[in-house]
Amino acid sequence: MKHSSASFRSGVSTLMILIALGFPALFASCAAAAKTPTAVDGFIDLSGHDFARVSVVTLGGRWRLIPDRLVSIEELQDLDLPSASVSVSVPGPWREQTIRGVKGKRFGEGTYVLDVLLPENHPDLVFYKDLVHCSSRVFLNGKSLEAPPVTDPAMEGEVKANRPGYYRVPGRDNRLRVVIQVTNWWDDYGAGINSMPRLGTAQHFETEKTLNAGYEFFIMGIFLIAALHHITLYGLQRKNRALLWFALLCLAVVLRQMSATEKFLLSLAGLGYTPLLRMEHGSAYLIAALFTLYFNSVFPSRKIRPVSAALVLIGLILFALSALTPIRFFSTLVPILLLYVLAAGINGFAIIGSGIVRGESQSIMMAAGLVFLFLPSVGDVLVTMQVIFADAMMPIGLLPFVAIQSYVLAKRYTRDTIEAETLRVTASKLAEMDALKTRFLANVSHELRTPVSLIKAPLAAIMEGGYGDFVSRDHEVFSLMKKNADRLLVLIENILDLTRLQARGCLTLTPMDLTPLAGSIFSEFRELAARKGLAFVTELPPE
Repeated sequence: MKHSSASFRSGVSTLMILIALGFPALFASCAAAAKTPTAVDGFIDLSGHDFARVSVVTLGGRWRLIPDRLVSIEELQDLDLPSASVSVSVPGPWREQTIRGVKGKRFGEGTYVLDVLLPENHPDLVFYKDLVHCSSRVFLNGKSLEAPPVTDPAMEGEVKANRPGYYRVPGRDNRLRVVIQVTNWWDDYGAGINSMPRLGTAQHFETEKTLNAGYEFFIMGIFLIAALHHITLYGLQRKNRALLWFALLCLAVVLRQMSATEKFLLSLAGLGYTPLLRMEHGSAYLIAALFTLYFNSVFPSRKIRPVSAALVLIGLILFALSALTPIRFFSTLVPILLLYVLAAGINGFAIIGSGIVRGESQSIMMAAGLVFLFLPSVGDVLVTMQVIFADAMMPIGLLPFVAIQSYVLAKRYTRDTIEAETLRVTASKLAEMDALKTRFLANVSHELRTPVSLIKAPLAAIMEGGYGDFVSRDHEVFSLMKKNADRLLVLIENILDLTRLQARGCLTLTPMDLTPLAGSIFSEFRELAARKGLAFVTELPPE
């Protein structure tokens, strides 16, 4: 029980830390968005903005797009931008917009342009770009430190990891031109700027980058510790499969976190865009499949076998598709991912609901944990589908879910451990009782054999003529035989009394003098000793 309480307190502490870190940033973003001017026809006026008071602004609105061309900075200087470009929404993929009277293309290349009027004597500024599918290059006032975007559709492996970019604005000029070259010939998300660009002070983004890195490592650390903890418990108690599935679920969340946010670790490892996208998609399928296996193990009598088996099989198939098929194919399966997550969640609610109806312990807590997990998970899939634009939200729901599940599993582990110890003690007592019964039977067999032998010996003597051809009825040999037969009967009665004693659980003890009994027993052996030619002498205290 102490272990359970510690796990629960740890989970609550984790949730409070997350709230403390997350809500201030959320409120700051909302406040900035409410007061920031909107870009119109590729221009946004920030000359009146006070970066000392609101350190970051969003750059959403209507940017200029030169479609089907990657325009160089030199070409852009001589280009008539209004006639050569069109106005498009940022953020937003091309496929959802009308460009020159037709629906925008899913694949292709183009050049975005935004002119920004900055306040005089502005502080050091940083331009932030989060999600641009797939290959891109940012220029700020004609300067860039990035390699050109990949333009050959056959060079999928050359596309760099799509991770957030922080670009320091050169100089202190009050005019800033942002140029972003983009290409996408690979994934089905479509080309375009698919998240909100931002502009803010260097100090703000340095702090944000540090917090993002800390948040990512914090989340991964929490789930790694949870995974190692529960897989260790499973190693100690292999019969509880829920511990194993929960540990693997935590590891799958670590993969999702590594591939869906800042991507610090995987980018340092040199992974490109396609492997990261495979990991992002595959980990989501894996989480849903392991989630189903976990709930089946927690409530084995409540699972709907055909539905659970189908969900696990579908999840494994989709995981394999995301790992093996071309990016153009598996990126089209995102709507199926949403349906799959919904189906896994409904199945989980059905299993828990059945447990609640039947009054199973901890069902209500499990239901609360599932609610915490389900809604952010759906939101996370909507982020992947680009229906909404926000940071990956699954960890927000997973932290309370993990805290609750850790508490539940700790109680189950404690209960199973107590049951196992009880069984061990019971088995030890049964073994001890079995040994006692074996010794008792050995002693009883010896005690029963003695009167039988004392009956057989004189009987054999009579049959052999040892007492002559005729033996009178009052001969002492018959008295001896009767005495031993009575003794045999008494022993049998005593055994029956012991059997009854096990049921009644009581025993009456009576003191007695053993001298007469010993003399009587010794006299019975004289005949047997004489037949074997043995001298039989007894010395007893006087009665």
